[in-house]
Amino acid sequence: MSHPSFDPPAPRLPLRLWVLQAVLAVGFIYTFVSAFWDGWPADLSALYFAAKSVAIGTPEIIYAAPPDFFSPGTPPEWRDLAVQLGVQDRVILPYLYPPIWAYALAPVVDHVAPAPFFNVVLIVQMAMLAALPAIGYAIARPREVSAQVWLLVGYGLLALSAPSLGAIIQNQPQIAVTFIVMLSILCATRDRPVAAGILMGLAAAIKVQPALFGLVFLIHRDWRAAIAMSVSALSLLVLSILVAGVDLHLAMLSRLDQINGMVVYTKVNYALESLLYHLHAMRAGIPLPDGRTLAVAILDAPAWVEWIPKLLLLVGLATLVRKGRAMSAPALWLSLTLLGALFGPLSWGHYFILPLMLLPALFHVFSTRAAWAWLAVIGVLFSYPVFSALIAYNQTGLVSIVPPLIVMLALGLRLLTARPPAA
Repeated sequence: MSHPSFDPPAPRLPLRLWVLQAVLAVGFIYTFVSAFWDGWPADLSALYFAAKSVAIGTPEIIYAAPPDFFSPGTPPEWRDLAVQLGVQDRVILPYLYPPIWAYALAPVVDHVAPAPFFNVVLIVQMAMLAALPAIGYAIARPREVSAQVWLLVGYGLLALSAPSLGAIIQNQPQIAVTFIVMLSILCATRDRPVAAGILMGLAAAIKVQPALFGLVFLIHRDWRAAIAMSVSALSLLVLSILVAGVDLHLAMLSRLDQINGMVVYTKVNYALESLLYHLHAMRAGIPLPDGRTLAVAILDAPAWVEWIPKLLLLVGLATLVRKGRAMSAPALWLSLTLLGALFGPLSWGHYFILPLMLLPALFHVFSTRAAWAWLAVIGVLFSYPVFSALIAYNQTGLVSIVPPLIVMLALGLRLLTARPPAA
């Protein structure tokens, strides 16, 4: 299916652009692989320990977790395994992905220790990250900014933004999910609907959130992509149930429901819920947790703190359904990924890598000067130096999340209310 808001197919790229991309990619990969080689990424440890649980014949402990899920310390059921592996002093986080991925990796982790497993994943995921600036530019193809300029901007965002660096430090599986989603969007913009749908279905089978992005296929009436996505995701779900059984999937849903019923108060969760609870606590005179420390689960937040973000998400989705076909497709993708990142119960910093890499779409909506202004403000407020400086003020509130959260909320509102481009 074609999208009339797109430019004609891009011409063959000049050699100097390939050289620039190669130099930047190799430099990026080498820098961050060297910096975090043999590190301990707590987020990725969850995947390793879930797979190891399957490998040793105890799949029933895949979803082991502390009582409120975010309490510090290794899940109790994994402590003996941590001792056996000699990593009992490390931070090991709970697993929250479909069980099929633990089963798929079980034969690998059965023969590979944590450190080499993490190192291999680090290389692969840094290569995926390094590809994102070029993919983001290829999706939007803005006439107002050259590919060379955007590559420099894109790699700057990856190297200096708090969401990207947080994901790199944790070797976050969300990096792979973001890469798959970006490839899906690229395929959609290149009139390859089946590939786009299959890739988006795969992403949704790893993390639930990308299922939301299938809305673009429906808005564009791209039925082949929508069907391919549905078949891909459902096939993997059926395979997961056949391999892992129903009970583990019910356990995963129970964990998701548990998290949905709390406000996760932490410096790396940019959810609107966190800001609303902050305002509620200040008005009610409730002492706030120390926002410089690990995550704290708030179990007694008023109901409105949870339903306001959900209501705003529904309003945003309804707006996109109503006017989405009049928007340029890159702007539509950017708008939807922003909604998905902002209004969930969990809006981890690494969820914002996707909209950051889709920012060339700004040139489809705003004047060149305004688009660069948005990029500059977002780049500064999401930068790791600003994030680090503001953490010192988190003792009585989540000061560090407020500036980037406000600018992204403002951008989302501006995208939803912008006039469609002239035909």
